[in-house]
Amino acid sequence: MTEQKQVFNNIVGIERQQREDGKPSAILALRSMRANSNPNVRAVKGGRVAISFPANISADEYKKKALRYAMNGMVLPEYNGRISVNVVMFIDENSKFKDWVLSRLEKGSLIPMMLGRLETNTYTKDNETHTTLNLTVDPSNITTIKAPEADGADAESTGSAPNFNMSEDDLPF
Repeated sequence: MTEQKQVFNNIVGIERQQREDGKPSAILALRSMRANSNPNVRAVKGGRVAISFPANISADEYKKKALRYAMNGMVLPEYNGRISVNVVMFIDENSKFKDWVLSRLEKGSLIPMMLGRLETNTYTKDNETHTTLNLTVDPSNITTIKAPEADGADAESTGSAPNFNMSEDDLPF
């Protein structure tokens, strides 16, 4: 029996979408996504801002095959065995949620769970056609954003057990 290498899967679920224009699209449920760089913020129409950052999706061969099927057999852009995507969120310009996202999102930030639509973006540069993957995420479909320094560092840096001291006055019964 051959030993298979265990690969972490970011992909929790994939749903193939049919678009009227024929371009491939899929709904992805993902876990443990990390931002590969600080976010880019730009104003768009309708008083909203687009917050985007590159990320990688880790998947074993089975999940990659399922994703290729959902994206109509396209060749997925990979780097070091991970699928490269550009994550985009559209948020109202004057919302407090935008301020919260920008205060937490930076290179290395972890988003534990998210749900988004994966679509292709094709463009021509220097007479070469390039295809990228864009993951558009509704901000209400993310659980939280863990800053890089808060990602497990708090428990490890203290090196001590949490304090569970209580008095009888603290008990509700």
